[in-house]
Amino acid sequence: MKNIKDILTSRHATTIFDDEKIISDDIINDILVSGQLSPSSFGLEPWRFIVLKNKEKQKEMEPMCYHQPQVSSASHIIILVARTDFNENDTYIDECINRYNENQEKMTKTIRTFFTYTKDIKNWASHQCYIAGANMMMVGAIKEVDSCPMAGFDPKKVGEFLKLKENEFPALVIPFGYRAKEPRDKVRWDLEKIVEFIK
Repeated sequence: MKNIKDILTSRHATTIFDDEKIISDDIINDILVSGQLSPSSFGLEPWRFIVLKNKEKQKEMEPMCYHQPQVSSASHIIILVARTDFNENDTYIDECINRYNENQEKMTKTIRTFFTYTKDIKNWASHQCYIAGANMMMVGAIKEVDSCPMAGFDPKKVGEFLKLKENEFPALVIPFGYRAKEPRDKVRWDLEKIVEFIK
């Protein structure tokens, strides 16, 4: 396997995929597991993942993503759906905590206190989905599968298209596939320009 720097240097936001090349089920499963095992605030995992592998549906979805060609040319699209049912009237927090064998009372108090003061649940949930999405793209890159994280889409139309629940919204759309052509060389600031060590 290549080293991490080479893998990340090779990775790029792929805007046109080779639509003849299909990702294997095993690799897609590895990508999904990397999302499943991602860290999330309080371990609440406020997400679910919808996998779209249907060219007709992808073409139907493309206008909702402002006609970006990666949507219809990708092998698979993973939509990270965030949930917003985090308040004193919902049971999801209790369901999450009940999976643990200790400190349940303390965890419940801490988490519910957090959501009492957190006004922008959608923003919080989106951030959690972005963590999972980054892990998915990293594993894709390790498996030599390309991807393109997309926030450029109409969330209302995509939500209706996917028949999402009232307490859900699409946070991130990630097409996965194999690049149709090689990208330009990657350009990044030197570490010295962006890193500060405090000793």
